[in-house]
Amino acid sequence: MEIKMLSIISKLSSLKLTLFLIFILICICIAGTLVNYQYALDEIFYSPWFWSILGIFSIHLICCVLKSLSSHKKMYDKTLFIVLHASILIIFSGAFIGRVWGSHGILWLYEGESKNSFLDERKMKNYFQEKDKNQDGQWDHKEVALWEKEKANLWKYDFDKNRKISYKEWCSAMDEFPAAIRNQLESPLNFTVSLEKFATEYHPNPPRLFAKVRNTRIEEIFEVKPNALYSVPFTSYQVHIKHYDDKKEFVPEKIHVTVSKGTEQESHDLPLLYLSSQAQEAERLFLENISLIYYLEREASVKSWKSLVRVLEDGKSIKQETILVNHPLSHKGLEIFQASYFTDAKKQTKSGLHVVYDPGIFWVYLGFSILSLSLLLQFFRRIR
Repeated sequence: MEIKMLSIISKLSSLKLTLFLIFILICICIAGTLVNYQYALDEIFYSPWFWSILGIFSIHLICCVLKSLSSHKKMYDKTLFIVLHASILIIFSGAFIGRVWGSHGILWLYEGESKNSFLDERKMKNYFQEKDKNQDGQWDHKEVALWEKEKANLWKYDFDKNRKISYKEWCSAMDEFPAAIRNQLESPLNFTVSLEKFATEYHPNPPRLFAKVRNTRIEEIFEVKPNALYSVPFTSYQVHIKHYDDKKEFVPEKIHVTVSKGTEQESHDLPLLYLSSQAQEAERLFLENISLIYYLEREASVKSWKSLVRVLEDGKSIKQETILVNHPLSHKGLEIFQASYFTDAKKQTKSGLHVVYDPGIFWVYLGFSILSLSLLLQFFRRIR
């Protein structure tokens, strides 16, 4: 019996199996990067078959450790080998704990609003799948009709007009769900989050220069900078913007521009265009062939979103903190990230906060720390 067990352990700890499992995992991870992010999570990395592969890999690692215990290697080498493989098992265990006992979801808040619960992603998906009788990931007309008897009208959220409601479209109707349904989809927080202020920061909006060569399709947009020199693509035209003090005037009311072509050149002052209706007045023609318009884009690109929140317990203020995309609020084992924002029909903005509870994250960090240390020790051992 003992010989048979040793034979099984030897087969399950073979190097060929190691290489095969690593190859499979690499292929799966590559495939996950080539598809939609949410699809990769739901259909690949959160799927039972992927976790089954990780389970097989874990059994393989355990067999490697058991085989090493009975080997005749030096104690130092044996210890390093065991610690290295054990660290990977700790990482897998932490990921499994987080997957099974962890939770995450979204918390929507208007300014001045307080909540002590959030929409749990797992509960929402389970609810949607229970009502999806065909198990095709979408609700057809019959499934929607059964659900809509006492609930929200979903068809106005059929954005792709295919007469089916996807999970994402169903989530878009969340504000119209009855309180009884929302209560089924929410998980409680052991504290209250109050949104005091939501703000959107924008990148500085630099002025631009629009160039168009007449009787051609050649168009180009240049960023206006002091003493900048640009070449218009597919032509011999060069555009030179005269120096100005951008510290005093980030967006000057007018700029002096010179357009040259070989030995020919022409200069004009270009006024700043504020309204599209003034384009004809702001346009200047150079060398009878190229026109320039100096303008400022009104819609600046978003730099960041941030929410100033207050944490309350038993009606008492515990802390006040600003939540940014990469700067979460941490409290009682939960992390709350700035995820999104939404402006409703009344032009009121509500902040979307991503709530994450991951009890396995400590073990994941611990496993990676041990793995890094064991690899480092292995590296210096090889040098010696």
